[in-house]
Amino acid sequence: MLDSSTVPTLKDSTDALIRMALEEDHARNDVTARTILGAEQSFLVRGRVMAKGDGILCGGEIFDRVMKALDPTIRITWKVPDGHPVVTGELLAEVEGPAVSVLGTERTALNFIQHLSGIATTTASYVDACSTTRCKVLDTRKTTPGWRELEKMAVRVGGGINHRHHLADLLLIKDNHITAAGGIGPAVQRARDGAPGIPVEVEVRNDEELSEALAISPPLTRIMLDNMDLPELRRAVQLVAGRIPLEASGGINTIERAKAVAQTGVNFISVGALTHSVTALDINMKISLPGQPQAESTDERCRRLKEALGQKLVILGHYYVKDEVLKYAGYSGDSLALAFHALQAENAKYIVWLGVRFMAEMSAILCKEGQRVFMARKDAGCFLADCAPAPDLAAAWQRLDELTGGRADQEVIPVAYINSSFELKAFVGEHGGIICTSANCERVLRWAWERRRCVLFLPDQHLGNNTARLRMGVDPANILPFRMDLREDEGACSIHQRFTGADVRRARRLYPSAIVLAHPECPFEVVSQADGFGSTTYIIAQVEKATRGTVFMVATDQRLVDRLTAQHKDRGVTVMALSQPLRPEDYDVEDLASTWEIGAPLGASMGGHAAYCGYMAMSTSATLSQLLAFLTDYDAMSEPERAGPQVRRQLERYEVAVAPGHSREMARLSLQRMLDLGG
Repeated sequence: MLDSSTVPTLKDSTDALIRMALEEDHARNDVTARTILGAEQSFLVRGRVMAKGDGILCGGEIFDRVMKALDPTIRITWKVPDGHPVVTGELLAEVEGPAVSVLGTERTALNFIQHLSGIATTTASYVDACSTTRCKVLDTRKTTPGWRELEKMAVRVGGGINHRHHLADLLLIKDNHITAAGGIGPAVQRARDGAPGIPVEVEVRNDEELSEALAISPPLTRIMLDNMDLPELRRAVQLVAGRIPLEASGGINTIERAKAVAQTGVNFISVGALTHSVTALDINMKISLPGQPQAESTDERCRRLKEALGQKLVILGHYYVKDEVLKYAGYSGDSLALAFHALQAENAKYIVWLGVRFMAEMSAILCKEGQRVFMARKDAGCFLADCAPAPDLAAAWQRLDELTGGRADQEVIPVAYINSSFELKAFVGEHGGIICTSANCERVLRWAWERRRCVLFLPDQHLGNNTARLRMGVDPANILPFRMDLREDEGACSIHQRFTGADVRRARRLYPSAIVLAHPECPFEVVSQADGFGSTTYIIAQVEKATRGTVFMVATDQRLVDRLTAQHKDRGVTVMALSQPLRPEDYDVEDLASTWEIGAPLGASMGGHAAYCGYMAMSTSATLSQLLAFLTDYDAMSEPERAGPQVRRQLERYEVAVAPGHSREMARLSLQRMLDLGG
């Protein structure tokens, strides 16, 4: 069993590294800054730390410590927390201090945060790729010498799990150990005799070695499947049948390969590429002088342009977008509420969405003649919406038709979650189906079962299942998730899928009186253990009516949790993320061992994971101000339909349109059936 003393503190492991980096760069002797600007501490500058690419921010605390190690008077104000998705052009932090100190530490501080953010970004990509499976992403010891604790922290920030930190905290028996000991059995026996209580993992390369490892008693903690191809991995999963967690290792160095391996059914994949060959996230810092005339801020620009467009403009914002843009929304809410607000905006000429693409598509399907729908970033997609590609839909229905003897349209009714593509909504409308949201799912399912015997729920594997089983007492056999033996995985939200039953159990131990609330997109093991579950509107309502002293642990997008935390702190209501990072005093031997359980929490034993939706983060005040500036200019044109190629390119960049025709009418029909059920 692991001892909590083996957990290194981040500060202890990085102090020496920071000192070395500053000394290496001769930060106290920046000859350029000193000769041009002088060494006077009274000469102050301001710096704006900006993202030059999209990714996951990581290393803010280290950035601060690097700068303050040279000069404690430097002030740093972070606009974005660690773990938060950032986009190109976003302001991350503001720095103020003596010019010679800020310039002397700038490069070193940026080096740290760029590298760590690159690891967090890469890790998040691998985690997202595996999120529709139960497979978790592990790092390795392939780290930069001296950087291990920092790089493993960045993996946790990106949503991954740390494998062993060093050679002393896990008995990992590999081929050389096995050869030297004369076999797997003798190697394991010697290891257990010499280091009792420490978890044991054994590497195997073929079926014979796997069978030998399975025969060991007591069972191993985990078995590593080394460099096996996909058929071998599937065979191993079938042979083990859930008795021991399986880790696939070797050659997993692309997103596509990681997803394919995860779909075989293994419990873990270990990926050296998370740390040994990542690309840094591009971040820079621009310096200005105090008192220097400042350009109009993005906040001022957004307010001015919104006011100029007046009643012609309506801005709709989902609860998961950033506060910096949500404040400009005329209406905010969950998907169901915003669907009704969009319909009621009859006088608006321009409908602007702060959210993700399927929301804007919904408006484009339902909007009236003369209305146009826009997004600041049209590439703000939805992982879940992409889980049901159009070719698979037709194949799934054909398979159902075969299974029902040509009676699919009489026996099965499709219900699609609103987090879905235009094509899926059209497919559902074509086959007599309906759209639902997390707020009205129960009402929609009752409507569906009144009409046909079985429901095909698309594309999310959790929402329909959780609602039917926990709210309605329905046999899961009567609700078909979108699989139909056609796909290797089932649809899921890449954010809500991260929460596990282990997160709930840990919350119960650390905060026994806390109320656990979960979004129904979370797995059944989370929702079934929660004290309540429902849409974002439901979660907000529960917190708003709570009395002083109430503590909530919430399983949903971190951005909403952060907002609720700030809004209700003063009235004595505490709101925390279910994946709340552990403090050093909270470490328990069970947490340290839990990394080795099937379905272990994503990095919970070493700091938790931040569940921020990267697509929702694409709506920023900077991108919104650019869109509003275009709309203002476009609205002022006397003949916009005759605009030149530059304006047409801008329209293509911002406008979300759905071509008229049969597919649009079918998509409208599926949405209208939902709207007719009421809010």
